[in-house]
Amino acid sequence: MRSNLILALLVLLSGFSALASADFQTSPVSTFTATFDTESEETLISIQVITTNDADLLDSLKQAKWNLTRNGAIVLSEISLCSVEMLNSECSSRWVNLSITPPPGVDESAVYELNGEIFAGSDSTTETTSEIYAVENLQAVYLNDITTISWDYPLGIPMNHSLAIYRHNEAATGDNWGSLTKELLQLGLSAGSTNFTIDYSEEDVETLYYYSVTIVYATSEDTRFLGSNTLSEPLVEDNTAPIFIGELSATFNSTTDTTLLDWGGGVDEAGLVINIYRSSMKMELLDELDQVATVEASHSNHELMIPFSEHRQSWYAITLEDQIGNEVLLLSESSPSTGPIIETTIDSSTITDLAAERLQNGDISLTWSDSTGNSDSIARVWRSISGPIEGFDDVEELPPTNVGAIAYTHDPLDSVQSAWYAITIEGAWGSQQIPWHDETLIPDVNSLSAPVDETEEVIVETEANFTVKIQAEGGQVWNINDGSKRILGVLEPGNIVWIWTTPEVHSITYGQENQTIGSPIGQNGSFALKVIQTDNYWILVQQGDQDIFFEVSWTVIEATEEPQIDDPEPKTTVEGHEPAQERTIAVYIIGTLMIILFGFLIVMLKQPEYLEEEE
Repeated sequence: MRSNLILALLVLLSGFSALASADFQTSPVSTFTATFDTESEETLISIQVITTNDADLLDSLKQAKWNLTRNGAIVLSEISLCSVEMLNSECSSRWVNLSITPPPGVDESAVYELNGEIFAGSDSTTETTSEIYAVENLQAVYLNDITTISWDYPLGIPMNHSLAIYRHNEAATGDNWGSLTKELLQLGLSAGSTNFTIDYSEEDVETLYYYSVTIVYATSEDTRFLGSNTLSEPLVEDNTAPIFIGELSATFNSTTDTTLLDWGGGVDEAGLVINIYRSSMKMELLDELDQVATVEASHSNHELMIPFSEHRQSWYAITLEDQIGNEVLLLSESSPSTGPIIETTIDSSTITDLAAERLQNGDISLTWSDSTGNSDSIARVWRSISGPIEGFDDVEELPPTNVGAIAYTHDPLDSVQSAWYAITIEGAWGSQQIPWHDETLIPDVNSLSAPVDETEEVIVETEANFTVKIQAEGGQVWNINDGSKRILGVLEPGNIVWIWTTPEVHSITYGQENQTIGSPIGQNGSFALKVIQTDNYWILVQQGDQDIFFEVSWTVIEATEEPQIDDPEPKTTVEGHEPAQERTIAVYIIGTLMIILFGFLIVMLKQPEYLEEEE
């Protein structure tokens, strides 16, 4: 049993050995011809395998490789006359055709031979080829949706031709041109032309193309590609911008004066970057002047430092840009953008200490403090009858004023028992040139939490037979009516508040709450208060049975001493009351004392005579 198996294996192996080492005793080729075509200027080699049913010979033929030589030089190698997949019936008598391009500019007899394990065949043919004429130095450039193909013409080339422009996905050679998948872009381009353009502005393109330029004659086309009339490297044509899919958030940190932009996750793709844009207005079309940073596409966030002394509202957007420069600049609803956010690196951006009171004449007086450093900005005044102002729905906007005015009067036509007021600022800060409305509302800072009653009965004032005027040093002169409440705003320590009457009155008294500070001063038309700290005083001016009672207040940043009555010496001329005619308090006091002393002396001098007469 074992000997039979060994014998079978030896027989089998001897068969493989015979197949592998089989050689050809005679040529397996029955026909070998070489024919030159004068139109295509190519030589056609035709080879026919012998007709045989010798299985061993045909199996050897399927594995054999052959070389084709022209005048002794190999022009084709590794030629198979039959493939291993073929049936013996397909291999026997099979024809093989080969196309050879002879060198240009020859007129000679060429000998072609087929050689392998043995010499298989030979033939000769006369070949007459023309010189190759082709454009040179072909180049292609893509820029701003335009591809420009350019080339040079060699000197002395005849102009009896036209040009053809092709593009293809693979490099072109004379060998693969016939089988190459290509697109004819232009046929019949005039001889002598040196460029050709393709406009992609109306279409999206993202391709890699090779370009070739051939010379076309009346009945032929030169496609031998032995020069530089085809690109050796593909041209990148890409006007399709990458799109970032995601959302953008922006958060300002007032402690570090930075804004953190976060888009959730980066893009892990080579050749991409993320551009960051900022504007003081909502953006629709991005401008390169608004670009503030560029980071790698793999990043997921970026922190921006906000300059000092800025108070601004900002809109942010991010885009992807590829290495060609393609970028989506027109924003849509799905674009990663956000805003507005407020970024401030100043101490105060709103008015403060907003207060409201109803005057005796029914007007509502608003006062506030301004430390914004932007006093020329617009103060927008808001009124609500439904509750504290926390937004701008269901509120009434009143005529605006300047932030630096620090006072505002409003005559409500629809007076209600509870009304709330707020003041916001519209202006430009720092380097920003575009004014914007800061809608920040802070309770008890620039928005009233407690209402003011607008419906108190208006007191009809009895017209007195004298007038009272008040003026803060260097400020506006105010006429005072009975029941007035006059707020003089922010004053500096040492300022003088002047009060005078026309004509002179019998008595002027001032005090705080229920306490009288100053005694009545008779026959005097004026006196002064020295500003030391923030105060509120009542003033009572009397003339006979008529009087005018009013309140006056001011705000001082620094407080030091208690206010006191000073000798008045107004420096501002007021109608009907010249400073040269004013008499100071001291003069009246001294005069009064002198009269009293003089009278006392007279009494003392007369008293002895009275006593003597009585005795």
